[in-house]
Amino acid sequence: MKSTQIKTTGTLITFLLATLVLFAANAQAQNNPVTPCVVKIISHKEGDKVGENGTVRGTASVPLDGYLWIMARKSSIGNQWWPQAGGAVKPDDTTGEWEAEVFFGEPRDVESNFDVVAVVVNQQTNKDLAKWFSSEQPNRNRPVRFPDSISGCPIVRVRVTKQ
Repeated sequence: MKSTQIKTTGTLITFLLATLVLFAANAQAQNNPVTPCVVKIISHKEGDKVGENGTVRGTASVPLDGYLWIMARKSSIGNQWWPQAGGAVKPDDTTGEWEAEVFFGEPRDVESNFDVVAVVVNQQTNKDLAKWFSSEQPNRNRPVRFPDSISGCPIVRVRVTKQ
């Protein structure tokens, strides 16, 4: 075999191998599509009046490694948040709908603004937040810092006023 034939054959083999690798990667991506991260709060709406507690509803499509948490805080107290709903909220597999029971502070907080946030977190943060619920009741009075969201997942907030 001549040297030019060897080079041409080598180039052809390299091209075929690269094509096969790209084809296999494309086929795998089609079989395992990436779930886009979409989170919405449907009710309550910005500026709504709320009572002591209420059911917040929304829709979500989260990645397989993501956990949807609903957090709430009195707007005037800084980065102090209380996890809601007893744990991560699981959107319905078919419709993506979810709901969470949210508590709006103490009786003395009438006419105060509250932020309700939907955030998608990773597995470790999910475990950390779940541990907060499994702790003794006095520890649940202690707030947590706002958790980091998974990259590509929006943080959705609505501000309401307690009546």
